[in-house]
Amino acid sequence: MLEKRAIVKMQVAIITIVLVVAAVAGVFAYYTYLTPGSPAKLAGKYIREDYPEEYIELKEDGTFYVRGYTGKWRIEGDRLILTNPGWEVWFRIVDNNLLDETQGHLYVRSK
Repeated sequence: MLEKRAIVKMQVAIITIVLVVAAVAGVFAYYTYLTPGSPAKLAGKYIREDYPEEYIELKEDGTFYVRGYTGKWRIEGDRLILTNPGWEVWFRIVDNNLLDETQGHLYVRSK
């Protein structure tokens, strides 16, 4: 029969392993599913849902194109920010789509 001390050591080892696995899984899930994404993941073409002729193109180099305008884009939390000399526009990143909360327009990622 195992000594009580050996049983306690095994329990501590099992709990430690479970906590490490849970921590690694949590970090993986956070960076894979819960963050809006890296610039490379977000790069692509987004078409306005109610007016398909209008679109936003986000390039991997951090630049964008929309309605003849170009500039730079960046991510802050769950926000996408487009900047051009003289103006700045914010979008909320929702399910890999872009929501213009001021106008209520949804830009859907093109396949």
